Amino acid sequence: MDHPDGAKRFPVDGELGQHEPEALPEYAEIVAFFGHIAYVMPPLREVLAEHLRVAEGEMLPILLMEDVTAWLLETFRTTGPDGRTLQLLSILDAGYHEASDQLRSVILLGFLERIPGFAGQTTDADGAGMLVRSGLGPTLSAVLAEVESWRDDSIGT
Repeated sequence: MDHPDGAKRFPVDGELGQHEPEALPEYAEIVAFFGHIAYVMPPLREVLAEHLRVAEGEMLPILLMEDVTAWLLETFRTTGPDGRTLQLLSILDAGYHEASDQLRSVILLGFLERIPGFAGQTTDADGAGMLVRSGLGPTLSAVLAEVESWRDDSIGT
């Protein structure tokens, strides 16, 4: 569809590069997941809006997950665990359990690997990482333990 001035509004088949997220069917799942989080968690609407502003309207999934993780950590640091933070952890756990491999990668790279103290690679001086770990659901707790064991194994080799 074109604008009256002749500019194209939407990419036409073949115009997207193969590495652009919009070219992948799984991108719709990722967009829907973040939309769901922002819908049920009103404080995260501003996080999503700021991400889209900075990224000039593009959703960059791993970076957005890092933004969500930063919000979660800051909330833990300032107010401690509460209904909102525990709800987010529950959504992430259920999301990972039901997700495609692409969304699982976003959660793994943008969330689990960003928890302070991850695999001993970062410090957790203020204890926020411990608070996050204690609130993880069964799926993400198991995934975190498994991934950290891989990282620990690779450190010794």
